[in-house]
Amino acid sequence: MFATLVVAAVVVALVAAIGTPYRQTWYGRWHG
Repeated sequence: MFATLVVAAVVVALVAAIGTPYRQTWYGRWHG
């Protein structure tokens, strides 16, 4: 159970680390 929570936390951290700059460039591409 604890291992599942750790894996979920790592996935969320990776999505946040990778997705945030990508989302900013995506918005930058569309909005200007």
